[in-house]
Amino acid sequence: MTKVNDVYENCTGCAVCLLNCPVWREKKDLTITPYGRFKSMQWDSAVYDGEALTDSSVGIESCKLCATCEVLCPVDTPITDVTLEERGRLNVIQGKSSDSAVFTEGIVADKEIALVVGKGEVEEALLNKAATLLGGEVSVIEADMKAFESALAVMDEEVVRAIFKDARDVVVVEGLLLRPLRAMLLIPERKIISLGERLLREPSKVRGLLLATDLYIIDARSYNLDHKRLVGFYNDLKKDTGLTMNFDLHRSAISTGRDNIEREGDVLEAQARWIVEGRRFERIVVENPSDAELFRKVTQVPVISILELGGEPHGCD
Repeated sequence: MTKVNDVYENCTGCAVCLLNCPVWREKKDLTITPYGRFKSMQWDSAVYDGEALTDSSVGIESCKLCATCEVLCPVDTPITDVTLEERGRLNVIQGKSSDSAVFTEGIVADKEIALVVGKGEVEEALLNKAATLLGGEVSVIEADMKAFESALAVMDEEVVRAIFKDARDVVVVEGLLLRPLRAMLLIPERKIISLGERLLREPSKVRGLLLATDLYIIDARSYNLDHKRLVGFYNDLKKDTGLTMNFDLHRSAISTGRDNIEREGDVLEAQARWIVEGRRFERIVVENPSDAELFRKVTQVPVISILELGGEPHGCD
């Protein structure tokens, strides 16, 4: 993961990062947005004033880590990494421990493909379909995403390398893990990719089953955190199939606002309604299975995961 240190000093104050920020849409409070946090940091405003937490700390905890702001930032500030680092500092101030682990030590991905999912986030039936669609023997590795997102867990490089040492490919459902895994693992970067990208690169598996009448919901974290490499790939998908996506005019992926730290139903539904508003579609296909139930609450059309497009059950660990 990028070491952020004082990169917030590069912020020019343009506030472009606010355009699709789900926290800004919800609160309309500049102090808790990336713009507000970085301006506070530039003026040496601490998250703790000696007696109480400041507005800056609220912004750090409210961030959905969707990385939409990163795509829009004209100076390429790694805002998501900054936020995770600041959450770690806030935890120290609050006396919270961060000695737990994202991955359980001793577990080994002993198959050629390692599928990384959040604990309890994907149903077993869908994991079986993922094994079929990925086309090989699959080890499912669970990550404590709630602890990782709140900076209450660490990723020990030696532990992570031991877990994935036998894996030829690492397929990640939780896009927030792409950067740290690529930094730690001795595997070519092109072999550590999101579930959506992996499946879409094989037309016979999934891509050929998408319809022009679909609304395809890209996993915002997976795409936005790898935007420069993926923007052309997803543009081609749109041209080839004729479907619509949760793109904005800047070709960033509009986030559902979903996160594991704080699940606020009304807020998430409002974000989902904003994504579907004004679009014509007959079906919704989501890259991240965790988003499916959210869209079922705000629309009457069928909503399925990319894993439900095809494939017969196949065993996995």
